[in-house]
Amino acid sequence: MPTVFRENFGTEVTVILNCLEVFTDRPSSFITRAATWSQYKNHNTVKFLIGICPQGSVTSLSKAYGERASEKTITEDCGFLVLLEYGDVVLADRGFLIAESVGMCCATLHVQSSGRGKCQLGLSDVVYARKLANVRIHLERVIGLVWNKFSILKGLLPVKFLKSSESDLAPVDKIGAVCSALVKLCNSVVLIN
Repeated sequence: MPTVFRENFGTEVTVILNCLEVFTDRPSSFITRAATWSQYKNHNTVKFLIGICPQGSVTSLSKAYGERASEKTITEDCGFLVLLEYGDVVLADRGFLIAESVGMCCATLHVQSSGRGKCQLGLSDVVYARKLANVRIHLERVIGLVWNKFSILKGLLPVKFLKSSESDLAPVDKIGAVCSALVKLCNSVVLIN
């Protein structure tokens, strides 16, 4: 287990979660266009739930969801929760409102404190936020590795990649699975002492 994890959270951390977003062409269907529109990015996007272990390897990747799907919806729908075991510790961004769902699996969720409604975060909240940030940076590095290694994810995915036949995965889901599998073959972004 990398030192940064041991120092900040002991040896209990199982997975770090975030969403990987990929730009798409503008769909012609109004329903699909609305489901994939990102106000923040000002573009149509799909997102995958991605989880990495402390050693920096991708451990889970969901199918692609429209940008409008919340992190909670994706986490509960994609089957990630059934993989959790008693005592697991999950680290996530404050947008992941999944504490109850994770708790139902007898696991623990650690998220960054929200500064909303407060004039200033307390010292303990700042220290805790720093610990989370030191660990979550590795997830951001893995996401950056996925984007930088595979040019198909840098450009706009064609709308036809979002559609699937009834018996098969959508091409975007296959692309995500292959890219995450190939990243597992690369050197880890986390230094293991």
